[in-house]
Amino acid sequence: MTRPRPKPSKHARYNAAINDPQVLEKALGSQLKVALPKALSDAFSTTVVPSFERASQVMFGQIEAAFSSGLSSHLEAARLSSDATHAALSEATSLVREAAKQLTASAGGGGAAAGASGGRGISVAELEARRDPRHVISSEW
Repeated sequence: MTRPRPKPSKHARYNAAINDPQVLEKALGSQLKVALPKALSDAFSTTVVPSFERASQVMFGQIEAAFSSGLSSHLEAARLSSDATHAALSEATSLVREAAKQLTASAGGGGAAAGASGGRGISVAELEARRDPRHVISSEW
């Protein structure tokens, strides 16, 4: 006669369950379906979101600083260029006025311009009538 097999101990059943992937999957699957989404949500909201916010603040702070610095240097360069242009324009204007005074004085005193116009100076009206593109005439003189 065959002898009945002894019932396996709790320890032996536990070891058999751990070594059987289907049993382990079934036991862990039901437990993880509840715990894993909550754990991921908690970890995401306590770790990832604050870190991302800090990184974004630092990044936008750097962008703002670089933009402000670049804009300031650009505006300063534009101001210096404007000042230099204004100074050059003022100097050119004064040179043109001085040259116009000299031409007017030499035309009235029998200079080269007087000889070309029959002994008298060239008037502004005569220059305007000629419409010579090489001559710019201003009524300020």
